[in-house]
Amino acid sequence: MDAFEVLVIILSVFLALFLILGMIFLIMLIRLTVKIRRIAQTVGETADNVKQFVDNVKKIASPAVVTQLVVRWIRNLINKKKGRCNGQ
Repeated sequence: MDAFEVLVIILSVFLALFLILGMIFLIMLIRLTVKIRRIAQTVGETADNVKQFVDNVKKIASPAVVTQLVVRWIRNLINKKKGRCNGQ
């Protein structure tokens, strides 16, 4: 066995090793991208749910705020009328 045959064997072993490592790395990379895609989809769905929740809170809170302002306005009117009646 001369030096060229030894060199061919060594190079083919390294080539096979790097080919196997490359395939393993590629499989791991594909799995990682699938997981990232799932996470991104979950984050998107969560953001949509939060937006819907905030919209619903706005719909509920707006009438509540208006009602509270009307009640304060009525109380102020009643208090002013009581003050006029007591003062006269």
